[in-house]
Amino acid sequence: MANKRIYLDGWGLYEDHWRRGLDIERIARERGVSTHAVVCWMNRHGVPIRGASAVRARTRRRTRHPGTGYVSHYVPDHPYTQTSGYVLEHRLVMEKKIGGYLDPSEVVHHIDQDVSNNSVENLILFESIAEHTKHHLELNRTTALKPYSIHEWDKMQYQFE
Repeated sequence: MANKRIYLDGWGLYEDHWRRGLDIERIARERGVSTHAVVCWMNRHGVPIRGASAVRARTRRRTRHPGTGYVSHYVPDHPYTQTSGYVLEHRLVMEKKIGGYLDPSEVVHHIDQDVSNNSVENLILFESIAEHTKHHLELNRTTALKPYSIHEWDKMQYQFE
């Protein structure tokens, strides 16, 4: 029978993980909860995660938003994180490219309109929502005159930047 005791303080969790040498999966099985719950408890109580469990706990925090297709990563120490601790992947990719944090007013545009395609070649940075909107209005105007789709015209316009 699983003991569903939650950890009200970090001491019991520290005892199980460090003194008894149990990994996160074993603690979860013993308590009858998910490994995610154990990682959340550890983070809440400041218990450091050891060994291979630490790597798995960090890599597990990636999610795709249903309906929109956007991908987010759990980065709680990011200065512009959402309240849940997540940051959109395309913003992280652009930040890595420019070597610094994006301002919240800056907008990252997907050239091919596929929000799950977060490769650097597919992203453009705009300084504001107004500039991004102007770009879309220009695309709509020029594609009415050109025999290309919006996506093809967008790719041609930015392929040499």
